[in-house]
Amino acid sequence: GNGVTPIAFRSVGLGSNYKFNGTFDGQGHSIIGLYINESLWDGTFGMFTSLDEKAVVQNLILKNACVEAGFTYGDPCIGLLVATSSGRVYRCGAEGKIIMTDAAKSGGYVGGLIGRTTDNAETTALQECYAIVEAHLNDQGFGGLIYTTKGNIDNSFARSDVRWKNYGWFGGVVCLQQGSAVV
Repeated sequence: GNGVTPIAFRSVGLGSNYKFNGTFDGQGHSIIGLYINESLWDGTFGMFTSLDEKAVVQNLILKNACVEAGFTYGDPCIGLLVATSSGRVYRCGAEGKIIMTDAAKSGGYVGGLIGRTTDNAETTALQECYAIVEAHLNDQGFGGLIYTTKGNIDNSFARSDVRWKNYGWFGGVVCLQQGSAVV
């Protein structure tokens, strides 16, 4: 009706030393208009910056979400839902944009839903998830669903529109996959 003033969202577990280690159950609900605009941090951005091995995120859809990253000290690691995961993500989706400004550091990992998972394939899983993302990147690598993982991916898909200013690595669903994938 009269419009809504956007409220910037601070990521859950902001900073590499703070990992979410509980269960977040969206119970089939959607979060609409999530907006994260970060600069001058370690470069890890998403609704959840980091999931611990015990963490579970399930039954949640992000609609019209946006992560906009400016200058970062470290290599950017971005996913609309999760930046870095050692946990499990079930029945989740993300629809939105990821925008790297001109100030964003070169390189890094960008995934539509998850930026990357850690090296523990036994604890990381992605099941019945999707990402529909428009990405404006400099030269960061991009995976439609997840940039890089050793974890397992089951019954998931991605659709992306990616634009680079320079060259970047690209994978339709995953850019670098070392686990099993059934998509």
